[in-house]
Amino acid sequence: MPLTSVNTSSELSSAAADVENFKAGLVAAQHQFDAAQATLRQAVANDLRVQDDVNRYKPLAAKDEIPQQVYTQAVDSQAATAAAVQAAKASAAAAEQAVTQARSKVDQAEARMLSAQTRPQQISVQRSRAEAALAETQRASAVFEQAQLNLQYTTIVAPIDGIAGQRSVHPGQNVSPDSSS
Repeated sequence: MPLTSVNTSSELSSAAADVENFKAGLVAAQHQFDAAQATLRQAVANDLRVQDDVNRYKPLAAKDEIPQQVYTQAVDSQAATAAAVQAAKASAAAAEQAVTQARSKVDQAEARMLSAQTRPQQISVQRSRAEAALAETQRASAVFEQAQLNLQYTTIVAPIDGIAGQRSVHPGQNVSPDSSS
């Protein structure tokens, strides 16, 4: 029992530390997710601005009112911002997955801690069972000793050696300890 108690205490401390560590990891993952979401919003805003530029420059380039190079740069920029949006979406999805995994780790650590918290009750139950088994052993020993004592009372011993000539008790009869016969 003492070893189990020490192990239980150690397990409970370790589980509590794991919960705190995983909660800190969850907070960090949540911050990374928030940053990835902000980066995604920024990439989308830049893409929309560049798309507006392309839409504005297209008719002007068709009428040769702006240099073709300006329009081409706007189209290339829009392709780059569209790629940045896709990269930001992938980064946000990965950060969201990291948050989900961190939550799972916190849940698992909390479950381990709850399990460790039940160990003292389990030890108490085991201790009670051991004490009950000891009491049952003592009871059985007392019953055995009483049976041995009762067995000794079944033997009738004559007060003196010799042959009994006249008997008042015959085999098969019941006698009690206080009878004078």
